Amino acid sequence: MSAGAALRFGLLAALVGWPGAAPAQEAALIAAARRAPVCVIDYQETFCDGGRRIDRWLANLTNGVARRVRWSAGRCLLANPLIPADAGSRWCAQARILLIHPRQADDRPMIEVYFEQPPRHGRPTQPYAFRGAMLTVDGADTMRRRTEFEAAWRGRFPAAGLPACQQQPGG
Repeated sequence: MSAGAALRFGLLAALVGWPGAAPAQEAALIAAARRAPVCVIDYQETFCDGGRRIDRWLANLTNGVARRVRWSAGRCLLANPLIPADAGSRWCAQARILLIHPRQADDRPMIEVYFEQPPRHGRPTQPYAFRGAMLTVDGADTMRRRTEFEAAWRGRFPAAGLPACQQQPGG
């Protein structure tokens, strides 16, 4: 499946309401994704994020261009079953970014946080991967790294949000 096809599939699944998680599981996945430090989805690379949480990073990045961020959880939507590392599971949390001025009706950027399957009846484990999808200046694109998503976002919305390395009080 091409990156464009994966993006279209993921966005279609998001629009039609792919079967999600049980309410308690969904709430736990969302909470775990939002409070996780950005560094856990940065593949062991060292960036300037320190202990900044994913929800704070996303709020800072989208400030000024997003109407709101809508969180959900359940089956991974930006999955590609042809690539084992991208196959996903039912242990993902998604943040859909509702833009103030979308380019078109389906212009809904999304990030997804992957989790390992927890032990039976367990709480979500620490996140281990990031996926993102958005319409960039070149068209629809999917990203496997948070820094790629941030660069694409800044390419499209150069004046939006805070600089990448600026910390905010409270993470």
